[in-house]
Amino acid sequence: MSDNESTEFKVAAMMTLPRYENVYCRNVIDAALRECGVPLHTAQGVFYGQCMQRMFTRAIENEIDIAITIDFDSVFTGKDVMALLQTMAMYPEIDACACMQARRGQHYPLMTIKGETKVEWDGKPLQVSTAHFGLTAIRLSKLPAMEKPWFWSTPGEDGSWEDESGKIDDDIYFWKKWTAAGNNLFVNPNICIGHMEEMVAIHDENMQVVHMYPKAWKQWATGGERDAQVAIAAKEEELE
Repeated sequence: MSDNESTEFKVAAMMTLPRYENVYCRNVIDAALRECGVPLHTAQGVFYGQCMQRMFTRAIENEIDIAITIDFDSVFTGKDVMALLQTMAMYPEIDACACMQARRGQHYPLMTIKGETKVEWDGKPLQVSTAHFGLTAIRLSKLPAMEKPWFWSTPGEDGSWEDESGKIDDDIYFWKKWTAAGNNLFVNPNICIGHMEEMVAIHDENMQVVHMYPKAWKQWATGGERDAQVAIAAKEEELE
């Protein structure tokens, strides 16, 4: 990849694969990468971190400059990929940059800024503490300074793996180690990509179709109140 001036990158996309995958997402991902001429490297296995570390290591051996990580449930366009690479060209001081992506089942982005719950945005990439791998550009020249393993999962209190236990998953471990090694991490809110989500469509008490996240549906179906933040009413035109 090269821009209109002199910046040139040797780029490869990397994605781990489940045994079965969402065909729609895969078609969208393949089409976007073909549009940009970016090759896709894949690895299959139940251990996400092991797969990613092997792909990163091979990419470094093959003198890849920038790895574009992809999650198999991300949806984006070739324009998004090019915008991400242009961000890396425009800001050579950025070591890694993710696109803006929503968390599944929640209405907030997949990123954290240490000590902050909200931030003022000036239109430029935001420096963050953690992000995601849904569509993220990483300068591989920064990786060798990090001791291996680059990915690792650790349980929370009392060895628990519950969400609220303080556990650390492979991806968050990577970003914590990445920044601890002196590398920076940004999210570019100008590039918003999708996150494939399961929804339940059901008629409510007024015979109106609403769409809910599975967790919200289970809460409602077992007697709880409908969560207005995650239930969306389908709008239909009235017949004359």
